[in-house]
Amino acid sequence: MAETTGGSAIVLGGGGVTGIAWEIGVLAGLLDAGVDLGADAVFGTSAGSFVGTALAAGADIELLYAAQQAPAVDESATKASRLLTAAWGWAFLRGGGNPSGWAPGSEPSRAASPPRSPRRNDAGRCTPASTPRSGPAHCTSPRPTPTPAS
Repeated sequence: MAETTGGSAIVLGGGGVTGIAWEIGVLAGLLDAGVDLGADAVFGTSAGSFVGTALAAGADIELLYAAQQAPAVDESATKASRLLTAAWGWAFLRGGGNPSGWAPGSEPSRAASPPRSPRRNDAGRCTPASTPRSGPAHCTSPRPTPTPAS
């Protein structure tokens, strides 16, 4: 394998949307300070791969920086309905603050999931499932009486 020396590289890390914005800002600042970004190689992980690809493809970093500084006038806000917000809040509270109802290394919480079908009480009547929209249960026959073994 041939050895190469004296080259330059730009290495960019991850960080999601924030990482992309931060890296574009850093590269724009480096360009503003007169640093040559013409590297022999560009490496990036996650968010850095997007920025690195733009850089290697010759995208104008100053234009990308200006675009992220401009207000988003054509972006629409998303609103959740009151019903959806209430349902999410109910599910969150039933899960004890953890939407899935469990934490790593512990057993899943049985209390986080309401019963799905009617349950018989001792008198043989049925009780409805404990869900917000469950209707009346339709159990009519009493629980069978166990017969003693002979």
